[in-house]
Order: sequence, then structure tokens, then C-alpha cells
Amino acid sequence: MSKTKQHIRSGKPTSAEQATTTTNNGWIKWVLVFAIALVTFMVFSPSLKCDFVGNWDDNEYVNDNPLVVSNHLAVKEIFHTPVSLNYHPLTMLTLAYNYQSSKLNPLTYHQWNLWIHIFNTLLVFFFVYLLTKQNLLMAAIVSLFFGIHPMHVESVTWISERKDVLYVFFFIAGLITYLNYLKQKKIIWYLITLVLFILSCLSKAMAVVFPIILILIDYYLLHQPSLNTVFSKRNILTKIPFLIISLVFGGVAYSIQQSGNIMQAMHVFTFFERIVFAAYGSLMYIVKMIVPVNLSAFYAYPIYNSAHSVPSIYYLAPVLLIGVSAIIYFFFRKEKAVVFGSLFYLVSVALVLQFISVGNAIMADRYSYLSYVGLLFVVAFIVHHSSLKTSKLHKLYYPFLLLLGIGAISFSIKTYAQTKIWNNAETLWSNAIALDPDGCYTGYVNRGYVYEKRGDNELALADFSKSLEINSGTAMAHLDRGAVYSNLGKDSLALLDFNKAIELNPSNPEQYYNRGRTLVKFKKDSLAIIDYNKAIEINPNYSLAYMNRGIVYFTRNLFDLALTDYNKAIETNPNLDIPYYNRGIIFYNRTQYDLALADFSKAISLNPNVQQYWQYSALTERALGKTAEADADDKKAQELGTPAQ
Repeated sequence: MSKTKQHIRSGKPTSAEQATTTTNNGWIKWVLVFAIALVTFMVFSPSLKCDFVGNWDDNEYVNDNPLVVSNHLAVKEIFHTPVSLNYHPLTMLTLAYNYQSSKLNPLTYHQWNLWIHIFNTLLVFFFVYLLTKQNLLMAAIVSLFFGIHPMHVESVTWISERKDVLYVFFFIAGLITYLNYLKQKKIIWYLITLVLFILSCLSKAMAVVFPIILILIDYYLLHQPSLNTVFSKRNILTKIPFLIISLVFGGVAYSIQQSGNIMQAMHVFTFFERIVFAAYGSLMYIVKMIVPVNLSAFYAYPIYNSAHSVPSIYYLAPVLLIGVSAIIYFFFRKEKAVVFGSLFYLVSVALVLQFISVGNAIMADRYSYLSYVGLLFVVAFIVHHSSLKTSKLHKLYYPFLLLLGIGAISFSIKTYAQTKIWNNAETLWSNAIALDPDGCYTGYVNRGYVYEKRGDNELALADFSKSLEINSGTAMAHLDRGAVYSNLGKDSLALLDFNKAIELNPSNPEQYYNRGRTLVKFKKDSLAIIDYNKAIEINPNYSLAYMNRGIVYFTRNLFDLALTDYNKAIETNPNLDIPYYNRGIIFYNRTQYDLALADFSKAISLNPNVQQYWQYSALTERALGKTAEADADDKKAQELGTPAQ
């Protein structure tokens, strides 16, 4: 035990700490901290004017999420319910809190994301500052470029990625408290670190790599690191609680995602192809850290329908990665800062390198958020090392500083512009399509969805058809194109698309719901009810399915069943006006006028532009002897003109 302690650093600086370390740099430190925070805020300030990206998870996370869009904070339900096939209750709790304070005003959500990112930037500063024994140069470089990097726009500006900025907040804070534990050997710092790790896991499952990063810190802080010292009995014992927590949260995340069928079947890509894609992704994150161009919300696989048409450039990736690794080993293996930073990057990004293909994108900008701390640490060390007069790189010190200055300015400009691309779904997906017009099938689907909601059915139809031209196996494109065909009155074509969507993805309740609506048009009510039943089976909180099944029951004079469904629709989504109106009709026909009037009044409060709501309100008021109120409602109904459909 005592022998192990002799290896722990006692205060003697290494090459990563010399030259720029001073005990009298307090005021300089705080000036740098303030300047970095200010610059970070400025380059991301356009995000405060951005909207929700409705069809790219924001609906699922916020707008249409009953856990968030609720009259109260449903804390218990949030901690028991996965969202979008992820378990991150703490993230959902913050989004629900945003709704309580500002409803669906996107400004509040963006403010939270931006402020957490700024705090993360400052935490990165202090983490590097403490890790390197107060090396201001390295701390400033890592935190500045972490704060302003264009690759981080997705994590900061996309409301649904609250989970990214939040888990990293607790993650980096935990690394700082771990450094305090190593320095002071007080159990309180160990316990705080453990709590912060749990909070990080509750924000996003990618935090499970935390124990490995702790081991890397042990390696970096040892004077003479070796496997015997890093993996000593004492060190391993302190990591066991962290490893147990990692296994628990990792197992939960895996089981949830596997249950949602978002993991590609192993036969879609061969083992070698998955290795190729992982190598390609790991290299492209490095390339885009240096040259952040052609940034997109969606990087499609080079193939989808065929398993034998991968471009040769992808096969070069493993060779290049091996080459880079060999260079680091042979030339920098004695520089712990380079080894530490490189391994920090690889460990942080390893879970998303598509060894197991999750989703349908080969990489994503958001996966660089934490991992770039490691790469930037390497860059900062090289610049710092060149500042030493004894270094072979000393002549490059000022050129390095010039390059960093140019990089900071160009990255800031790029980030400012990239943030505006995330203004709304149309700007986001038009950009993605422009970058990859022949491969971004998801971009066409999502932009088509925007056009559909706006009523531009022909533009939507063109985008959905283009998506299916690129990848005919996209269930969502069939679903959305079917909805457009339905809007255009082409119900036979709509039914074909809904059938195909269900064949491709039988676990999506929307597809059964839409097919049920189409079957009603063909007077096939029994089949429609079967589809609504299936949609509700998959999603017991599917308010629209309850509502439409209730309508079918009503037309078949099954009023009790209809009433039950309308009640359930209101319970699952109290902001839908139609179930109140439909339930009011049942109450009116049963001469339960007080209940009917309450429902018509609620429907009017939710949607005051529907003529029938005012008409039935007037009829009910007359039945209750409220003539003046009835006259006023009749007048309002006449002002609205033609009844809404």
C-alpha cells in the first residue's frame, strides 16, 4: 500500500506543467475564465432565436411528450419512463421544469442549453488547470476550443440534446472532485464524485465510461506509471463502485435500445464492415476537429440497400488509424499527456463508433462533445511543449500561437453561422440535403414532414419520394408519403404506403393509427378498430388513437365505448379540443347539459375558431335557459362562417 503511494505525484512538475505554471496567476486565471465564457456566449448567441426542431426528436422529447407537457412535474413517472428509447430521467426533469416555467417558448430551453454549455466550458478549464498543476496555457486552449468548436453546435443548439450538455456537466465536475480526492484523500470528495457520476448517468448513458477516465487520470498523475501501479489493489478497490454503476446503467440502456429495434441486425453489415465504419468515424471526428467543414445533422452510411458497395475510401480508414496509432506509440509513448489525451478521446467516443450499428447514421457531431476534451488536451500539450526552450519544437511556438489565433477566429465565425442553420427544421434539413443530395434520405423525409405540416403537399410528396428513391427501406418515408397521399385524397396509394411501413417497422404505433384512419374512409370500421387497438397496445398513451377509435364507436352507436375512449384521450392529452367536443355531444344527447356545456366550453378555450363548438354551446345554453349566453354564442358561430371540417 505504501509503495503505491510513493508513485503518486508529490508536487514536482512534469514537462506538461513547466514554464507556464506560477502560483501568482490568480487574476490572469479569472480574466481568462471571463473572456472564454464571454466568447462562448457570443458565438452561440444565435441559438437563443432558434425554434424547436419538431421532427428531429424535439416533438418526442418536449412538444408531444406528456411527461413534459403536463400541469405538474411528474417526477415519479419521469424516473420510470424511457423516452425515445433512452433512459435519462434527469434530462427529462429539466425539460419538464422548463415547460412549467415557460410552456413551449423555445427561448427558455435554449437558454438552459447555452448556460450549461458555458458552465461546462469553465469546468473543462478548471479540470485541465488542476490536472496539469495550474498550467494556464493548456487550460485556456482546451476550454476555449471546447467552448467555441463548430462540432459542438448540435449538442448545444438542439434542445433534445440537453442530455449531452447535462451529462458532461456532471461528468467533468466529477473529474474535478476526483482530483480533489486524490490530493486530499478525504472520503467526502470520493462520495461527491460517486454522486456526480450517478447524476451524469441519469442524464445520459454515455457517462458509463467515467471509471475508465478515472483510471486514465491515475495513469497521468503517477510519476512512474505502469500496469502494476495503475491497476494496484488499492486503485481497483476504489473503482469498483463506479464499475458496478456503469454496468447497471449500461445494461439498462442496452436493453431499452434493443427492445426498440434501433440496433441494426448483425447481418446488415459484415463484421469487417463494422470495423471499417468504426475506424472511419474515429478518424473523421479527428479531421473535423481540425477542419470543421460540411457539418450536417445526418451523415448517412455509404450504403443501405446493398452490402457490397462500400467506397474504397472507407477501407483506407483502418489502415490510417493503425498508422496514426503507431506514430503516437513510437514517438509519443513517453509523453503521458499525449497518451492520456488520445485514450481519453478513444474511450469517450468508443461507444458510438458503430461497432454495433445503432440507428442509421455513421457518425454525429454530438458524439464529439466530451471526446474532444481529450484531443484538445493533446493539442494544448504540443503547444505548451513548444514553449519550452529545451524543446525541439521551440521554434514553432509562435507559429503555433498564430495558428491557434486564426483557428479561434475562424471557428467562432463558423460556429456562429452553423448555429443559425439549426434555426428550424426546414433550414436544418435543407442544409443537410445540400451537403449530400444523393444520400441524405433522412433529410428528405424530415424536410418533407415540414412541408406536409405547412400544407405544401406537392413539395412534401417530392421529398418523400426522393427519400424512397435513395432508400426504399425507410419506413418513416412510406408513413409520411402515405399521409400526403391521404391529404390529396389518394387513399388507395396511402394504404399501400401504410402497409409497406408496417411491414418494414411493425413496432411504430403511428403507422397503425394512420392505416386505421384510411380504412375508415373505405368503410372498413372493424379493421380500423383492430389497427387502433394495435397502436394503443404499442403506446398506451396514444391520445389520437383513443380519440379516433371513439369516433368509430360513436358512428356504430357504441356510445359507452366511445365515451370511455374520449375520457382516455383527454386523460393522456388534456390539450386536444376534439375529444371534449365529441364527449360533449354524448352528454348533450343524454340531456346531461351541465357536463356537455363544460366540455363545449373547454373545446372553445382550446380552439375558439371552430363554428360547431359555438353552435353546440349555444344549443346547450338554451336547454339550460341561458338565453343571453346562447345568443352571444350563436353570434360568434355566425361570424366564423362555414363550419370547420
